[in-house]
Amino acid sequence: MSYHILSKYAERCGWTEEVQVDVLCEYVSNQQSDDAFEDFLKVKYEEYLADDNLLCRKCGSNVDTKGYCVDETCPYSDWPQEVELDDLYRNSRDVIEKKYGVKKRREE
Repeated sequence: MSYHILSKYAERCGWTEEVQVDVLCEYVSNQQSDDAFEDFLKVKYEEYLADDNLLCRKCGSNVDTKGYCVDETCPYSDWPQEVELDDLYRNSRDVIEKKYGVKKRREE
């Protein structure tokens, strides 16, 4: 279970294997229970989003502090980086908003 949770956040943040190991070591050093692992990763993800040097998962452009790509031609200019690309292409706006608890930035 913990591997799948880490895998999800690693993909969202673009963490290398080395960064993933560092995150796990930080978690273990705090001696938290397994139940708190996803909460710990959510905090790490928020720290990742607060980083000023973020790059878009799709196009590599800069990302603003709210998680949106600055390139208006990119699908992530309307959706935060946490939304999976597959969902952007396969699902309706309503499905995406419900699944991720986010709103599309611009109206269609």
